[in-house]
Amino acid sequence: MRRRSSLIIISSILFLLVCGFFGWAKVRYAAPVPVASAQGGYYEESFLLKLSAPSGGTIYYTTDGSTPNVNSLVYTDGIWIQNRTQEPNKYNAIQNVMTNWLEYTPSSAPVEKGTVIRAIYVNDLGIASKIFTQTYFVGIPCPQSGYTLSLVFEDGDLFGTDGICVTGSEYDSWYLSGDHSTSAPEPNFNKKTEVSVIAELMDASGDVMNCPVLLRLQGASMRGWIQKRFILEADSMETGSNIFPIELFPGTSTHSVMTKGSVVDAMVHDLVADRSAATQKSVPVKLYLNGELWYSWYFLERYDNQYFHQYYDVDNVYLVKNGEIDEDVPPEEADAYEEMMYWLAHTDFSDSDNWSQLNKEIDVQSYIDYIAVNYYLCNWDFSDYKNHILWRSIYEETSPYGDKRWRWCLYDVDALELTRNNYAVENAAEVNIFSDPLPYSEVKVNETVHFQAMRQNPEFCRQFVLSFMDIVNNNFDVGKV
Repeated sequence: MRRRSSLIIISSILFLLVCGFFGWAKVRYAAPVPVASAQGGYYEESFLLKLSAPSGGTIYYTTDGSTPNVNSLVYTDGIWIQNRTQEPNKYNAIQNVMTNWLEYTPSSAPVEKGTVIRAIYVNDLGIASKIFTQTYFVGIPCPQSGYTLSLVFEDGDLFGTDGICVTGSEYDSWYLSGDHSTSAPEPNFNKKTEVSVIAELMDASGDVMNCPVLLRLQGASMRGWIQKRFILEADSMETGSNIFPIELFPGTSTHSVMTKGSVVDAMVHDLVADRSAATQKSVPVKLYLNGELWYSWYFLERYDNQYFHQYYDVDNVYLVKNGEIDEDVPPEEADAYEEMMYWLAHTDFSDSDNWSQLNKEIDVQSYIDYIAVNYYLCNWDFSDYKNHILWRSIYEETSPYGDKRWRWCLYDVDALELTRNNYAVENAAEVNIFSDPLPYSEVKVNETVHFQAMRQNPEFCRQFVLSFMDIVNNNFDVGKV
């Protein structure tokens, strides 16, 4: 027994010594990241970028966003950084970003282009450093507000045959065959695929964030549009944190954001941020793909667990989007939403007891603010199951919002921009979305389940009218807008 104990002790000591040695060796022989003579950002004139590292090794680099390795360009005596705008477009010239891509001819007009430098240092033991990544813009105006986002990635992840932004090889084979007797394969951009990219975020001072993030496409029908919307999510596996390392929006910690192009979306959320429906903060962002301008849009917050924890102090969220239950909802709670919808559709809420019970289940003011804002904006692109987000706490929590009452989130209100076309009117004010059928759902707002149920009660009608007038006269006051 003593001999066995001694062997165990000796083995443990040897194990610790070996681990200590390898830990020491890792630190001792680690290859440092190359150091640049200039930080990524905006510059007026072309210049020679210098990279430095200890003698005895080699610096390898790329200029197209790809990952450097020992087969990449060998750094010798500087890299010339200049305005590359007049070079042919690369990503803006790709056709198969929509289903009928033979009918799409990309513009050949050059877009702004910067230079992405990625570099590694390999020491004399063959150990490679972590990757240096910086983006440089020459002769391109720096945005006066918001951020510049340089997304750095492997071409194949976004635009290769299996890329998330294109139709993909399987669809293209079907499309080009001319034999459409069988159903079309699902385009890549309709699949919920996620890839890892580097997000280099800059403001007027230079880099404020440079780290791996997870990227996927945002939206439903918008996936088939040429310029894709993106969702960026903190990559906890790579960075050790499920929130971004900076405050993207003042005073907030953010897990994920999305890009959207509508000034209406950005403006409206700011105007009604004091109402009882949840809203999304926004900030302008100019987005480049491996140095090539993609668009100048907005970052918007996303309604995720971090959002509800931050603004409502709720840790366990029951989220419903377009009638679909979030995957984080436990099985025993999964039917709660449909049970609520059934109860609303089959109950007389002119009865005071039923109305009292509804107020225990639903934050009525949150619903009123949600529907009043959409009505005022003539937002026809929503219904009970379209662009419709509501939430509650899964369990009773100590927070004032941990009461398990359903509340609403303002979401995707940019359809105002297309109202005149969809209803063939000169002025959006001519449209009454309470009585005019909504184009996509063919229902009217006053036929939706929640509104039909609540309008039975005179207290709701009074509260709605007062709230609507307050929103029109205060939130949408001409001076504020």
